[in-house]
Amino acid sequence: MGLTPAQFEKIWVKLSSDTAASFSLPLEEKRKLRKSNTARLIALIPFISESPQPERDAVSSLAIYILSIKFPTKMYYSHTEEDDKDIMQRLKNLLNYSGGNIAIQHSGLALLSLKMLKGYKRDMERDRITNKYNPLNSGKWDFTSVYSTAAAVYEEHAAVFSPFIERKSFEESYWEG
Repeated sequence: MGLTPAQFEKIWVKLSSDTAASFSLPLEEKRKLRKSNTARLIALIPFISESPQPERDAVSSLAIYILSIKFPTKMYYSHTEEDDKDIMQRLKNLLNYSGGNIAIQHSGLALLSLKMLKGYKRDMERDRITNKYNPLNSGKWDFTSVYSTAAAVYEEHAAVFSPFIERKSFEESYWEG
């Protein structure tokens, strides 16, 4: 694969613009989508994993992401007890690709999971106050062990992602939505 960050940036601008237009997002939300490192990674995964239809797969995954962060459909994507068995469970809808390297796709999903897990940890107190389900508060997940497992999956193909994404800053950034 020979995709460079500069090449992907051009692709990302078009994909994010077209997807935002399809959802009739207001200008400010279009800007947020374009700046979202979560959305960017979601769109990047089919390209890095060499899906035969990366544009189609990226737009499909972006559509699911937008549905998961916008009202009124956001509630359908909230974490439930059924999602506790696997940190990547909630995110697997994003992997409806036409093909490509499944191990690389799972590594990308693991990176998204690490960011999500850090968000659960950050939001523990707020979720407790608002009575929002959080697998860390319920005791179903131990942060350290779940983090270690997801990190190991990501590390298998981290070198493929590293030209495009800096893991630590990605993980620490707020999950947009």
